[in-house]
Amino acid sequence: MTDVVKVADKGHVRTITLNRPDKKNALSNELAWGVVAAVEDAAKVDDVWVVAITGSGDSFCAGLDLSGGERKRSETLQLAVLRPHIAVLDELDSGLDVDGLRDVAHRVRAGVDEWGLGVLAITHYQRLLSVLRPDVVHVLVGGRIVASGGPDMAEELERTGYAQYITPGDVVADARPVRRPGFTDPI
Repeated sequence: MTDVVKVADKGHVRTITLNRPDKKNALSNELAWGVVAAVEDAAKVDDVWVVAITGSGDSFCAGLDLSGGERKRSETLQLAVLRPHIAVLDELDSGLDVDGLRDVAHRVRAGVDEWGLGVLAITHYQRLLSVLRPDVVHVLVGGRIVASGGPDMAEELERTGYAQYITPGDVVADARPVRRPGFTDPI
């Protein structure tokens, strides 16, 4: 355990203490993963019947103290703790460096392998899918599925782009702005 997470046992109760009082125990990447590890460790001990989580100092937890890729890592931390049946991950790979992308993709993949997590991953890039290994890849244009295929489709899209799937009249995010009566675009 790191210094930002303290663990103590008394009888059948394991107390996990968030230990960043100078930051009001705001969740950093290190603290968040430390709590996950502490909870996972407690689950392996038959003599621990109750887990209590508390904060040191005058605050329990001020919330997230995360920036950039740490926010994406925190999303996968939530998956590890909550263990949902289905996760919709919208552009999980945006803003991540190569190492961060690998870390979050492996955590999501672990959820698929460990507890059967179902994932709808929305992305524009194949690099996330190379770790997640999707069963099916869909191309959406204007809110409609216009093509479907296997993992090889993601590799093809990386090489050729999406232009072949867009037809005249399709409304796409990068198209010119929609004009609404009475609305003046301030930009």
